[in-house]
Amino acid sequence: MTIWQPDLSAHAGPRYIGIADALAADVENGRLAPGSRLPTHRDLAYRIGVTVGTVTRAYAEARRRGLIAGEVGRGTYVLGTAFDDPAQPIATSPDDTSVVNLSTNSPASGDQAVKLAETLAVLARRPDLGRLMYYEKNGGLPTHRAAGAKWIARAGLDVSADNLVVTNGAQHGLLVALSAVARPGESIAIEEFTYTGMRAMADFLGLRLVPVAMDEDGVVPEALDAVCRSGPVRAVYTTPTVQNPTNAILPVARRQAIADIAAANNIAIIEDDAYGFLDDHGLPPIASFAPEHSYFVTTLSKSVAPGLRVGYVAGPAGGVERLIAGARVTTWMATPLMAEIAAMWINDGTAEHYATWQRREALARQEVVRDVLGHLDYRSQPASLHVWLRLPDGWRADDVVVQAAARDVLVIGGNAFAVGRRDDPETIRITLGTPANRETLRQALVVIADILRQAPHPVLSVV
Repeated sequence: MTIWQPDLSAHAGPRYIGIADALAADVENGRLAPGSRLPTHRDLAYRIGVTVGTVTRAYAEARRRGLIAGEVGRGTYVLGTAFDDPAQPIATSPDDTSVVNLSTNSPASGDQAVKLAETLAVLARRPDLGRLMYYEKNGGLPTHRAAGAKWIARAGLDVSADNLVVTNGAQHGLLVALSAVARPGESIAIEEFTYTGMRAMADFLGLRLVPVAMDEDGVVPEALDAVCRSGPVRAVYTTPTVQNPTNAILPVARRQAIADIAAANNIAIIEDDAYGFLDDHGLPPIASFAPEHSYFVTTLSKSVAPGLRVGYVAGPAGGVERLIAGARVTTWMATPLMAEIAAMWINDGTAEHYATWQRREALARQEVVRDVLGHLDYRSQPASLHVWLRLPDGWRADDVVVQAAARDVLVIGGNAFAVGRRDDPETIRITLGTPANRETLRQALVVIADILRQAPHPVLSVV
């Protein structure tokens, strides 16, 4: 490990920015050579007299600038030029291995890399491989769209491949769907606690988000109806199955009611099915009740592997051209190589295998949650990849987040998911898939349980 200590004497701003700036300067002047191993968060924090959280933010900023990366089992290293040795890894993990990340809702890692190597070997022998290197139709190749329709069918929705667009993941799919149904300045009804990416996309597109009240079962139809009556709304966005972050599952009657409200008010439904594979109740999609108003978005990111970046959006017959236009203007087309791998895995059963494996692993990780956090007030589902934890009285989410980060565990406060200002009980979301194994997850959950076992005490904000 390099005995590196940043010179912060000339930095008057936030300390974490100063550390990142000093690191950048030392890389540029040669004081830190490519491959140098940096001190651990705790070691550097002790030597320069700052909190561990400050160093964590500094390293995160340095990673964002492309200065450093983490390697599993080796620590954090200064990046250099591209690898020339083919035996070296193609890329490094963006996460410092001393930190357990329970803030990113990622699936668990199995043997997907082994299967990918086998698939790439098969592709390498195909005479038509070169076709995947050229521009293709904006909505995706016909075979890729057909595979998407097959994947959506497993969720209980029969769609035509002609009414489907291949996207670079669900995030891209949601952006395409939003751009198809709304214009800048218009309003979208949305769950009062929602996926954080939707807020960013709404800002990007200039859309106004109108929160809809929820209870333990999800969106309250009467609240949605009231929102629609209060002013013009272009669409409603919802995740009806294993909702992120609350884990709510919308009952069938409410799904029908939301479809009816959308039809009565002539608004679109954007249905996010990223987590639908985790529930085994076989509930019908909202889109099955109102196909002429629905945009159904799904992905392989949570069920198979996030790095594939393959998703699918099925829309009504009259809306598919707008979807294609959105795909064209954002990325021109989904990456054909990734879409081909996804199609191969859907057609040969590999994708279904990993979806089943992810669900089984989620079931096992939920057992760890019950063992460690069972005495606390949290909401989840038997096979969910995240937990919505209500904090004991007196605790603030920001304080838990900072104290957990100081002990190398990352979580997110509930306010990050709230649409508008709220006075709800303090909550945090804990994700379960990112830790390398169940024991690592257990150790991180023990840290959270230990923090909440103490009397609440505020901490200073990290700057």
